[in-house]
Amino acid sequence: MPGRFPALAHREFRRYFTGQAIALVGGFAHNVAMAWLAYRLTGSVAVLGVLGFAQAAPTFFVSPIAGLLADRYPRRRMLIGLLAAVALLGLVLAALTATGWVTPTVLVAVALLRGLAFAFEIPIRNAFLADIVPERASLPNAVALHSSALNTARFIGPAIGGLLIAAVGEAACFLLHPLTLTATLVQLLRIRTN
Repeated sequence: MPGRFPALAHREFRRYFTGQAIALVGGFAHNVAMAWLAYRLTGSVAVLGVLGFAQAAPTFFVSPIAGLLADRYPRRRMLIGLLAAVALLGLVLAALTATGWVTPTVLVAVALLRGLAFAFEIPIRNAFLADIVPERASLPNAVALHSSALNTARFIGPAIGGLLIAAVGEAACFLLHPLTLTATLVQLLRIRTN
């Protein structure tokens, strides 16, 4: 297997890749649940647009700053902090949804905060791949494998989210993402970088 996928020859990459592949599914399930809940609460397509904008806009504004941080501070620690914050947001949103305290404003605020976290996480994650795949020739393969996991989760996560919403409600999707993020956090804690 490492012959075709040389990045998998690196133990630290395998750990991170496994955790990320699991967490990405939970993230896409979460996104579907947020959109569904926003529409269910308001019946407004405009609110869906605001929700999407709130989650995507920070990437445009924050990513350049995040790139600078990725070059100056320990990437693994920053990833742990960011993913723990996203997990906490998911737990809070699950609790608010389960208790009936969630509002469209809360959803937009959570979307904005998640967007901020991911605006930092993406450039830091991309730089972190170089920390855990020290053989430069394998780095393009690591990026390709991560992209494959992302795109696979992009179609599996919403399907799981839809099934969970139908079976037990949106709060379960909001709880799923922190649970799946635990896989990445555990692996990040195990990873050793130079």
